[in-house]
Amino acid sequence: MGILRMANLLETLREIQQTRLELSDVKEQIKRMPLQLRAKQNEVDKLKAAIAAEKEVAKKMRVEADSRELTLKQAESRIKDLKGKLNQAESNKEYQVIQDEIKRISGENDVLQDEILERITQEEEKRAEIKVSEGQLAEVEADFAKFKEVVDYRTDKIKTQQEILTKKLAELEPQLGDVLGDYQRITAVKGDHGIAECVNGSCQNCFREQPPQIWQELLVGRPVKCPSCGALLFK
Repeated sequence: MGILRMANLLETLREIQQTRLELSDVKEQIKRMPLQLRAKQNEVDKLKAAIAAEKEVAKKMRVEADSRELTLKQAESRIKDLKGKLNQAESNKEYQVIQDEIKRISGENDVLQDEILERITQEEEKRAEIKVSEGQLAEVEADFAKFKEVVDYRTDKIKTQQEILTKKLAELEPQLGDVLGDYQRITAVKGDHGIAECVNGSCQNCFREQPPQIWQELLVGRPVKCPSCGALLFK
């Protein structure tokens, strides 16, 4: 193999490594995009869930108020019936018993009315809070929609870059000639760490100093494997 040819092989290995690293970075960016989108979506979902929970609380307040109103109406009907019986009382004792019952029910009704008012007030306050939260949700959803547009745009651009780099790598690898087999076997196991630059006699993958004969091989432009980590070295 001529010196020029070997030098070209080392340069090709250098270019392949750079392309592979760029391609790995691009793939990592593409992988992160859905995670970023999911994080934003979680903000929307969390706020929606909180609003739904608050609506359930408001609904419960309304149910409680309605239940007490029904009880109050029944009690008022009972008082009306008792008042009708006052005129039919056959003794002072019976009259007093009916009066005491009316008084007792009236006292309970006063408590019910206070509780109904309290529940209605609480519900109104809760509905007001929900309205504010729904306004916040609208803003968060609008922000998410804008963010998604940006993510989709960036994803499309990065995928285009990925296609370009993949094509470039496919064009470079056959230029390795006889070294292609070793390159494919090593990178199939080690990935991007299957290729490494040798700087000042040290492999930049494992950072072990190379034997003098390895360095000499690289000086004349011959690709060799690192005895320590097995990476295909270039200078």
